[in-house]
Amino acid sequence: MSFYFLSGVAPDRTGEYFKPFKELSMSEPKKTPFYQIHLENKAKIVEFAGYWMPIQFKGIMEEHRKVRSSVGLFDITHMGEFEVKGKDALAFLQKMTTNDVSKLFDYQVQYSCMCYENGGIVDDLLVYRLPDRFLLVVNASNIEKDFNWLKGHLFGDVKLENLSDQIALLAIQGPVAEKVMAKLTDVDLKKIKYYWAAKGKVVGKEIQVIQVRMVLSFICQTNMANIFGVRLCKLEKNSGLSRLVWVPGIP
Repeated sequence: MSFYFLSGVAPDRTGEYFKPFKELSMSEPKKTPFYQIHLENKAKIVEFAGYWMPIQFKGIMEEHRKVRSSVGLFDITHMGEFEVKGKDALAFLQKMTTNDVSKLFDYQVQYSCMCYENGGIVDDLLVYRLPDRFLLVVNASNIEKDFNWLKGHLFGDVKLENLSDQIALLAIQGPVAEKVMAKLTDVDLKKIKYYWAAKGKVVGKEIQVIQVRMVLSFICQTNMANIFGVRLCKLEKNSGLSRLVWVPGIP
């Protein structure tokens, strides 16, 4: 079972704490496509990494127990996503990340990190190998820093694009997560291996489905995202399963 920070403050690698409060922002925080659903579920909302994000719904203990015993839904749209493609994309990621990207097959996922020249860590991240490109998922608070670091080291035929504002990301977790999602997708979830992804349809729309650390995640375009949130909430009311609860997705 994976664990998520269920508060709005998470320690960074220096031991300091990110402070997700509005006075630290230079502009109005963004809203994820699920923001209205969070409000309808009476979430406590704070600013985190440039987004208005839920940190609590009915209470941390209740939400923790529900995810451990049944299923919970995490809005992690605030995470960053970068697309890397071009004939030198593999060579670029081999240079920029510490793991061996060449070992990845299509739709395989790899945990890795980026380092400074002195060995210090820029950030940890996930690398997805797709048939025609790579997708990097980075930590929410480091999107700008990570993108600029990669951009500053580009070489050859590599196209790097920040898709963070175009992608919505949901994670559903718990013992009955697979049972819930089987009602909504044409993907055979049992065939998705640990740290692998699959392309399929959820509520009739084509998206990426990923399994990492026993969590099923769904990547979709932001203009489709509310469809998934609404359908999942309706499913919860009609499935006869234990209540599907929204849980803060702040890592």
